Amino acid sequence: SKLERMKADGLLKWDSEFQSWTWDVEEITDRTDISENVVELVAGRIRKMRGHIQAVLKMAACFGHRFDYNLVAATLYAIYLKSSHRKENADDGDNEQMVDHHWAKVARILDYGVSEGLIEEIGRNKFKFTHNRVQEGLYSLIEDEEREYLHLWIGTVVQQKVEMEDTDEALVLLAADHLNRATAQLKDDTRVQKLIKLNFRAADMALCKSAFRQSRTYLLAAIKLLDPETKWKENYELTVSMYSILAKVEYC
Repeated sequence: SKLERMKADGLLKWDSEFQSWTWDVEEITDRTDISENVVELVAGRIRKMRGHIQAVLKMAACFGHRFDYNLVAATLYAIYLKSSHRKENADDGDNEQMVDHHWAKVARILDYGVSEGLIEEIGRNKFKFTHNRVQEGLYSLIEDEEREYLHLWIGTVVQQKVEMEDTDEALVLLAADHLNRATAQLKDDTRVQKLIKLNFRAADMALCKSAFRQSRTYLLAAIKLLDPETKWKENYELTVSMYSILAKVEYC
């Protein structure tokens, strides 16, 4: 039986001092098939929630186990602007109020997620899912095509932030990670060229920290995006630099 297997695996233990059985729920969840049931239970629970609540929590799940409130809100707002054909800097008195309303709405939904035990706040505007299986349950509700679409938007918003502020390393890597998961959605050559350079920058950052495997991943992603017929003519210097660094990384 399952209980016997759990006892044999050391997940269920007899405490002779208190004359009772003891167990660690998180360890059981991580090491048994119960974890798969948790994903299904979370997914079923989320399906019963309203659409706008699902949208925010699904977007948060796309970021992984931890996420930033401002990035979630900014990405959802960018999608809203695109779908409603509004301009971010539209010259109307309602624009600022609309932005405030959107950010407040996302904040309320995250507060609701906290109250439901799905997420917890771990710092100023920083959140994490209460368990990996909660994030996985939410992510499982997103169709493959929609996942690419959401990762594209996350990567685009973060990349714009990087370009405007030349900001910290973590956001450079975050932008590259998400855009690399949505390369099929990049139809514009200008965007492809930007991602190649972003991956090269991410690879260089990783290399400076002696993260050779990570650097190799970004370099290969960049090289894969190069046009094999024109890379040695139109991107000669960049191509040489990437292959040279890749050779060093492979040696390390």
